Amino acid sequence: MLQVIRRQQAQNERLIADRVFADAEYTQEKFRREELVRDFNKLKLDMAELRKAKRAQQSNKSSTFSRRNRFASDSEWLHEELRRAWIGRYTAQERSDSYRLRPEKFSFSEEFCDSVKEPRLDEDEIRKVVRLMVDLVTGRNAAERKHTVHELFEGLGGAQRSRTDGALCWRVHIENGSPQAKRLHYWEKRDGVIEFGWVANHDDDL
Repeated sequence: MLQVIRRQQAQNERLIADRVFADAEYTQEKFRREELVRDFNKLKLDMAELRKAKRAQQSNKSSTFSRRNRFASDSEWLHEELRRAWIGRYTAQERSDSYRLRPEKFSFSEEFCDSVKEPRLDEDEIRKVVRLMVDLVTGRNAAERKHTVHELFEGLGGAQRSRTDGALCWRVHIENGSPQAKRLHYWEKRDGVIEFGWVANHDDDL
């Protein structure tokens, strides 16, 4: 009888120990599950914030043409686009020492403003035109000869096109190595001031 009681006590102790172990495992699993839930919820919040930031970035992304409606005139718009390209492509030292952007040294004809609007140019072309214009008015192209400038002649074998004020007409491709690329035309006045005239197709001078 005593042996039976001892066996039952030993069995009860094992059952109690198993229950204690099971309770401990359950508690650990519960904590792990709560951690996973917290991590999952944090990940969801992080993903939501990333999507929100991406949407904001996309909505704030602007282009040369999309910025036009921020200005009262085409001239103001073009001046700002040249300034942005100048800051973006030139170092601070270049801007202050070698290649200054002086608004009084250039202007835009009415024909020029009309010739650079959509759909005459696409976004890639207008960016190239703006970069080329900056290199011309700052003198960088004259120093580095990145773009080859040609006279615009009056017909085959004629003289260089000129105006009554003595300004001479020049043309330059907006993209090197592409003979059929559009060309930028400008007038250079006697005092060195550049007046941008028009952008046209290779065989479509205005």
